[in-house]
Amino acid sequence: MAAAATGGQADGGPVEVLILPEGTRGRCSAGDSLLDVVERLGVSLPTGCLEGTCGTCEVEIKKYKDAGDLEDASVPGIVVRGCITKVPPGYRLITINSMFDPLW
Repeated sequence: MAAAATGGQADGGPVEVLILPEGTRGRCSAGDSLLDVVERLGVSLPTGCLEGTCGTCEVEIKKYKDAGDLEDASVPGIVVRGCITKVPPGYRLITINSMFDPLW
């Protein structure tokens, strides 16, 4: 695993990150760019316009209040554009699941 940035969420603690399907783990701060976090952890996220228009960088994120909730299948995911989205505050763990289509 590559070195990750340290920092905090709204209450000062770090936000754990799990990047899927790679299984790469690290830490970041609330407010960090998703694209920056993924790249710092050594995972390549495809991009196009870097303005949120083209959709090449779409990922699904899930937000967990507690790291132990990772097994909770009922946590809804939301699709966001990784190049313009920030790590949300107030969560202990987020998963970032690449929606990458290799034919794109």
